[in-house]
Amino acid sequence: MAVSHARVVDPRTIAGDVRLDVDPSRFRPDPSGSRLGLFALFSAYQGTEAAFRDNVAVVLTRFIVDSTVDVNDLFDHAFVEARSLPDWTEQRADRYPITSRTQGASIQAGSFRDPTGQWLYSVNKYELYQRANVAYLLQCTGTTSSQDVSTWTALIDAVSSARIDD
Repeated sequence: MAVSHARVVDPRTIAGDVRLDVDPSRFRPDPSGSRLGLFALFSAYQGTEAAFRDNVAVVLTRFIVDSTVDVNDLFDHAFVEARSLPDWTEQRADRYPITSRTQGASIQAGSFRDPTGQWLYSVNKYELYQRANVAYLLQCTGTTSSQDVSTWTALIDAVSSARIDD
């Protein structure tokens, strides 16, 4: 069981660096992310007329766990939230095994309708890192209103690149 958990918004409080390969010609860092409880937020350069601004958000949560916890069990529920979105159409749902650096990962991508009825494409990555009794859950989500497959591919590449280098 987790003894405690907390969102991490200050990069100075982790042992390592969160890395994300976003296209700087398409996305800019958005400082409002930390006020929203995000580790990082990148917003697309889009005109103000856009009803939805493409984005990539990074959430980092630190858990203090005891020895009875198998943090990899989290992935048993990794795909549930997106599958509950309105009209969710899944493109992919992949679960990756434990490695020498992580306790596993998952990537999920698909389309859904937002509350206004607009179709959005979303990519979500979860990755777990554990060192002794401290575990970090890295979540990276990218969302676009584009229906262009090349935009989807670029978004998958960006979200998939999210990692902690320690």
